[in-house]
Amino acid sequence: MKVSAVIICDLSKTDPSRTLTSLKSNVDEVVIVNTGERIINAESNIINYDSKDFSFAEARNIGIEKAIGDYIFSIDSDEVLVWKDTIKKIVDNNIVDVLYITIKQWHTYLNGKSEFQEYSLPRIFYKTDKLKYSNRIHETVSKSLPKDFTHYSISPEKSYIAHTGYDISVKDMKKKIERNVAKAMDMINRGEADAYTYYHLGKLFGVAGEIAEQLTMYSYALSLKGLNKYHTKELQDYLILYTKMEES
Repeated sequence: MKVSAVIICDLSKTDPSRTLTSLKSNVDEVVIVNTGERIINAESNIINYDSKDFSFAEARNIGIEKAIGDYIFSIDSDEVLVWKDTIKKIVDNNIVDVLYITIKQWHTYLNGKSEFQEYSLPRIFYKTDKLKYSNRIHETVSKSLPKDFTHYSISPEKSYIAHTGYDISVKDMKKKIERNVAKAMDMINRGEADAYTYYHLGKLFGVAGEIAEQLTMYSYALSLKGLNKYHTKELQDYLILYTKMEES
C-alpha cells in the first residue's frame, strides 16, 4: 500500500523541512499545497492554491485529488511525526480504513498560561471519492468518513504527531483567535456553518477565557447532531464537568 502525505503550507513564510524530514521512510510521496505567493515553475509535487475566498478544506481536498497513494496522511508544516514504528508498516499490517494518531502539543492561553494537551484525530485514511474535508478553518474529514470504515488507533508509544502551532506568544495567539473567529462568523453569516463550526468556535472562546460563550457554542454544536461520537462525548463530558464544578 502506498501512502501520500498532504501538507498545507505558505512556502513564502514557512519552511516545512522539519516536517518533511520526519516523513522519510513513512510515506511514498508528499504533496504540498502552497497557500502563499505563487511559485513559478514549481516542482511537480507542489500545487499553487489561488483563492480570494480561502478555505483550508478546499486546499486539503485539492492536495488529496493530486495524491496517488492508496492512503492519505494529513499533516501540517507546524507538525512533526515522531515514530518508532513506520506508518507504512502499520498500514500494511492492519486491514483498516482510518488510523487515529495522537497529537501532542503545548497550548498558550490569553492569560499567559500554557497547557500540555494530548488528543487523537483521524489523520490517515483510505482514499475514496467520498472522502472530503469540510470547514474553511479547522478543516475536518470526520463527517465524510463512511460508516463501514474500520478504525484503528496508533499507540502513542509507536507514533505520534508533535504540534507546535499553538506554542506561541500571547500576542500571536490573540491574532490567531481573532482571525479564526472572524472566519467562523463569516461561515455562519453565509449559512455554511455546521456542528463543527460551533465546536471550533467553542474551542476558540475557551482559549480566550470566554467560558460563557464557549459553553453556548458547545451546547449548540451538540444540538445540531453533526459531530462524530468522539467529539460528541468530548463536549458532553466537558459540559457535565463544568456543571458539577458550578454546583460544588
